[in-house]
Amino acid sequence: MAPSFTAQSIGSVTLGGEPDSGSHLQRSAMDQSWKFGGVVFDLDGTLVDTAPDVYRCANLALQTMGMRPISLEEAKRSIGPGPDNFAKIVLPADQQHRLDEFIRVFRRYYDVHCLDSTRPFPGIIEMLEEMAELPLAVASNKPRVYTLRILEALGLKRFFRVILGPENASRLKPSPDMLLAACTALAVRPAAALMVGDTDNDILAARAAGMRVCAVAWGYSSESELACLEPDFLIHAPRELPGLCCPKPDLADRE
Repeated sequence: MAPSFTAQSIGSVTLGGEPDSGSHLQRSAMDQSWKFGGVVFDLDGTLVDTAPDVYRCANLALQTMGMRPISLEEAKRSIGPGPDNFAKIVLPADQQHRLDEFIRVFRRYYDVHCLDSTRPFPGIIEMLEEMAELPLAVASNKPRVYTLRILEALGLKRFFRVILGPENASRLKPSPDMLLAACTALAVRPAAALMVGDTDNDILAARAAGMRVCAVAWGYSSESELACLEPDFLIHAPRELPGLCCPKPDLADRE
């Protein structure tokens, strides 16, 4: 297991604690101590809040198929593992044989409604602007066509050099395959890169890839769930992330 850094070693961000109100005053020192050659982000629950549209489309699909609706919290819990696992979580146990049908019906609705209410989380655009000099990537279990469409429509695509989905890896997160592919595409060693995500899949994938990992408490997992997995960092607002990342990565961090 990768080490968890103490409050003293990482300045304003503490594992499982509240952010220090003076974080902006400590950023210069932190930049000198913690330098990442690249940063890989999850999408849903990390950069953008997709839950309202996933919730609506899942229930439209379930209604079309004659099944009971799910709650918003159930929808949030289903986001992240990939399309097949999403459907397995949403469908009742006695309807698992209709998995392919549900995915088809859900996508029919999601094609139309995936941008109705989906928005970046507050502070995300400002965070990405501050980190613009770093090589940034997105690695999501969401089908890449939706990831590209959402990032483009919300004005976020311009920040990322690499955008990967299930089509770009043989296995989904929590396998490290997608993160390793992102590091290769960014020409950054995994040990010099940071993964940022909101679920156990992100943390486990980063561990397996040999990357450090920053969990975000504004997504679809509770802070206590994330803290139990011992990420290297746990932050509570996007404005905290730039202080963990050097804006100009060392040449030694690049392949």
